[in-house]
Formats: sequence, structure tokens, C-alpha cells
Amino acid sequence: MDSHLSFYVARTRDGLFRCGFEDQRLLWVNQGFADRFAFPADPTSLVGRRLPEIVRDNPFWVEAWHRLRETGEVHDLTGACRLVGEQECWVGLEACLTGPAEAPDTCVEGCLRDLTERHRQEDEATRQMARIQDLVARLGLGVILVDPDDRISLWNPTAADLTGWPTADALGRPLSECLTILREDGAVPLPDPTGPSRRFGRPCELAWPSLLVTRKGRRRRIMGRIDPVPMPDAAGTRQGAAIVFQDITLFVRSRREIEKARRLDTLSLLAGGIAHDFNNIMTGLFGYIGLAQADAPPGSRLADRLAKAESALSKARGLSNQLLTFARARPPQKRAVSLADFLRQEVQTARLGTALTCEFDLAPDLCPVDLDEVQFAPVIHALVAQAGRSQPAGGVLRVRAGNLWVDATEGVPLPEGRHVVVTFEDQGDPLSEATLDRLFEPYAVPTPTTGEGFDLPLAYAIVKNHGGWLTALAGPTGGTIFRLYLPASVLWQDDALSSLAVEQLGAKVLLMDDEEIILAAVGEMLQHLGCMVELARDGDEAIEKFRQAQAIGAPFDVVILDLTVPGGKGARECLPHLLALDPQARVVVASGYSTGPVMTDYQRFGFVGAIPKPFEVRSLGAFLRHLLGSRAWSAKGGAAV
Repeated sequence: MDSHLSFYVARTRDGLFRCGFEDQRLLWVNQGFADRFAFPADPTSLVGRRLPEIVRDNPFWVEAWHRLRETGEVHDLTGACRLVGEQECWVGLEACLTGPAEAPDTCVEGCLRDLTERHRQEDEATRQMARIQDLVARLGLGVILVDPDDRISLWNPTAADLTGWPTADALGRPLSECLTILREDGAVPLPDPTGPSRRFGRPCELAWPSLLVTRKGRRRRIMGRIDPVPMPDAAGTRQGAAIVFQDITLFVRSRREIEKARRLDTLSLLAGGIAHDFNNIMTGLFGYIGLAQADAPPGSRLADRLAKAESALSKARGLSNQLLTFARARPPQKRAVSLADFLRQEVQTARLGTALTCEFDLAPDLCPVDLDEVQFAPVIHALVAQAGRSQPAGGVLRVRAGNLWVDATEGVPLPEGRHVVVTFEDQGDPLSEATLDRLFEPYAVPTPTTGEGFDLPLAYAIVKNHGGWLTALAGPTGGTIFRLYLPASVLWQDDALSSLAVEQLGAKVLLMDDEEIILAAVGEMLQHLGCMVELARDGDEAIEKFRQAQAIGAPFDVVILDLTVPGGKGARECLPHLLALDPQARVVVASGYSTGPVMTDYQRFGFVGAIPKPFEVRSLGAFLRHLLGSRAWSAKGGAAV
């Protein structure tokens, strides 16, 4: 052995060895082998010992000797082994035979490397990557990564929910197939959203707000940014891109509703002032007309003209009263009313003289509301009249109503609490966004009949005077949807909540969530409400517990499933398995991202309810109490509207 090789053999920390092929007994080892794998020892003391007795893992050496017998060499064989003293290590083997495998004097010469530290670092990197992937999966932000060829390599669950493209379908596709972004005017799609960022090598913002077109054609307002991501490959370093975006539809809607409310409040102050002064003037006019009528000969032309003047002035007084109502100067005289009966009666009355056909979908457990029926009737008449104007040749007006727990996610300026929501949906020509934005301003919408330009502003004022909210939006397939919110009757709410405090639900509930803190907290909440609770940490465990309960004849009354379980079955993946076992199962989806399509349109996905996180004991109890009594009960405490 020349001096250079001897120097390397003596100094290297790799374990060099020679052993017999048949008996695996060591013939020679270097100092590096003795130091690392024999704690340390004199290399000569290891001669004659069998290699698997020192570095112990029979399957590892079986595989190594199999490769040597087949090919005469081993490359990059790695595995976990145990050393003397039971210390665990991770090793890598490079070895070859010195002659034919069948020759009795053939030896094995090899290099055994200690890869324990490298394996630990790789394992830590894997865990770190898993934590990052879990974080990306849980973000309320859409995250997309595209490679230099513009193909999708990362598509997190939020991106899947917002675009309507499941992750499995999107991965590997060109970005242009799965992501369509329009400018705010909605006319022209961005041809290459990532192009500027990749060309110039710096981040860029999406135009604010941009419009995201989902797989089914729905539009969402989004904001976000695009960052270049260098990606080395065989051709050198090329630029990929990362797109991070969020749905701001609710934010934009809330901001517009607040701006609209401020604008209409200003108009109502003006209207109240005008009505006040106008009433003062009309008082004098009525007085002098009355005096003139007293002096006019009965049946004379003068008396007739004075009577006509008084009639015209009475109409002006009606307009003044409308102005006062718009200004909220006339407080309503409210009482608890069955809204279902009130809606049917007023809608049927209002549609007379139109070519409309009305369809009703009213929740059977609709909460009572506090109304001034006389003052509120014009609201229903105005909304039906608007549907008639949108469909002059006739059409369908769909009226739906249900209970809803309103909170900040609803995007309306109302206090949190239980409400009734009524929607009026027509199939007429859609109104422009500019018109929708000013729809409740006096005479903002041209109408063919004199006086009709004030009916929608008056309806808005009456609803707001009742502590509610009225908004309008374009229908998904045309037409206009009016959404009317009214607080549930105070007496009804007090009765419901007080009864909840003493009435135990007695339901059997299966709760699935991958977070231990949620399982613990919500499990205790359910027990406090008198429920029998079974916990599952992933979808597979939930399915198995559901199957076992069915098998012993003790099924669950309600199943609450977390929407997203990274690396496992979430609510959507579990649901088909549960319904296959029990088609009548009450399965509820829960999520911290309450504006995704599964949460907002849960019935289309097969769930009977959806409950957004976080929730407290009272709202959870009210939700379950009504769910157990009605399958129509909704995500936030009421039937879907």
C-alpha cells in the first residue's frame, strides 16, 4: 500500500473493512471502523469477529449479501442498525467482491459510513417541511406554486376551495387552465399573471381588487401578490412563481354596505328636514283651503276647485309621510308576528296585477319577529313590485326564509345574534353593479309609474327602522336577489336561551377534529349540554366509530366533522362513507374558514348543517337544539337561505 493510500486509510473516519464472503468474519478493519462502530477498540481485536455481530441488523446484511451474490457489488445501501451497547445508528454501505461469489477464498471489501447525523438532519427537514405544508394547508390564504414551465406544483386546500379545482385535479396542469383572473372591470382576463414577476425577478401585486373566476364561473373579489421563486434544474436556474391570494368579497361587500348606510343616513337627514318644513307649509295651505271652502257656495265651481286642490294636497301629505318614514321619524309599533303567514299574505296581495308566479320555501321552524305590520307591508309590496318591473312579461319570484345566526362573517352591519333572513329572487334582467350600489337612494332606478321611484328607499328605511338590513345583489344566473334581515323576536330568543340553560340535549354526538385542543374544548362543551360524546382524530377513525355504533344499534344523532384534515380524510371525504352506512345521518361540517363554498353551500355537498369556528356553548347548544328538531337548520343557527 503506497504512502498516500496508507495515510487516507489511517485518517479517514469511514469504516473500511475486509471480510470473508461466506463466513462474514473480519480479516481487517481500519482505525475509523474501530473508533466508530466498536466504541473505540484496537482494530486487530476485531479480526475474526463476524461483521453482523458488531453492526447488528440481519435484514440489512441479508440484503447486502444478496446484492453481492447477484452483481458482485453494493452501492448506496442504507439502513438502521444497532451497535454494541444497543446504540442506534444509520449506516451506508459501499462494497464489492474480490472474486467470484462461488470461490471459497472470495472476500468482501467495503466502506461503512455513519449516516446517523445526516439522517437526523434529513428527518428534521422532513418534519419541518411537514409543518410548513400543514401551515400552508391551514392558512386562510390561497397558495399556488408554479414551476418554470408554468405548471402547478403546489395547490393548497384554500386555493382548491376558492377556485373550485380540487388539488388532485390541479397539480401538474398549466396555471392558465385552473386560474382565471380578471381586472376589476371584469372584461379582460390577465393573460399571464406570473409573467411580470418572473421577467423582472421581483414581487408584484395583483390589481386591487381583481376578480377570480371559479371553475363553475362564479366570480370572487381577491387581493394578492406574486413572488418569483428560483428553481434550479438541468438547464440552470429558472424562475417559477408563488401566488398568494385571499378572498375579499366579504370585505368589499361590507365596506360598500357601510358606505351605502352612511350615504343613506345623510339623505334621511335631508329628507326629514324637508318633510318638517313641508309639513309646516302644508299646515297653512290646508288651513286657508278649509277657510275658503267654508266661504264658497256649495256646488259652485269655486267649491269644486277647492276640493280638487285639497285632494292634491292630501297626496302631497302622503309623500311627506314617506319622507318622514325614510328619515325614521316615525317609530314602528311592533309586536311579535309569525313571519311565514305575513309573507304569504302580503306577497300574494302584492303580486295581484302582475304576471308573476310566486314560489315559497319557508323554514317550518321560522322564528317570530317583532313587526309593525301596517308599516312593514310596503316593504314586501316594494320588493314584489321590483320583481314585476324586472319581469314585465311574467316570470317566477322565489321567496325563501330561514333562521340565521348573524356574525361578522355575514358582511352586514348588524349586531351578532339570531335573525330571520328572507330572500326575494327574480329571473329578470340583472341590474348593473352601479345601479345595485345606489338602488336604495330615492329615484335611483327609473320606473314607468309616477311615485314608484321612492318605494325601494322607503322599504330600506322601514327595514332599518325595525333593526334589520336590506341589501341587493346580482343573482348567480341573472336576475336580482334582495336579502332582508330581521332580528328574531326578543321574547322568543330569551325563552329559547333560558330553556337551553336547563334543558339537556341528551344527544349522542361524534366529533372529529385533528386538533387536540378543539377535541378537548368542544367535547366538554357538548358534555355540558348533556350530550354523550365520542371523539375521533381523523376521518378513518370517525368512519370506524360510526360503523361500530351502527353495528350495535346505537347510532349517533349528530356527527360534526372538521372540513380539512391535512394528510387524511376531512369532512368531504368522510361524508360518502357515513351516508353509505346511514343515508339519514345528520352530518355537520365545521371549519375556521367560513366563507368557502362547502360552508356557504353545505347542502349542495350533502351536509345538513355547517358551523363556523370559533363557537361558544350557547350558540353550539342553540345550533344542536334546532338541528335535532329540523334538518333545515343552518350553519350559523338557522335554515339555509
